[in-house]
Amino acid sequence: SDLILQLICVILPSHLGDHLLFLRKTIATMMHLYI
Repeated sequence: SDLILQLICVILPSHLGDHLLFLRKTIATMMHLYI
């Protein structure tokens, strides 16, 4: 799952720069759910 998260962190920001903050919050939430 770590590789998937890394891909998400790299791919999503490059395509959705305006939504980077929202994506960061979403990813952080997902990480908390996995941990």
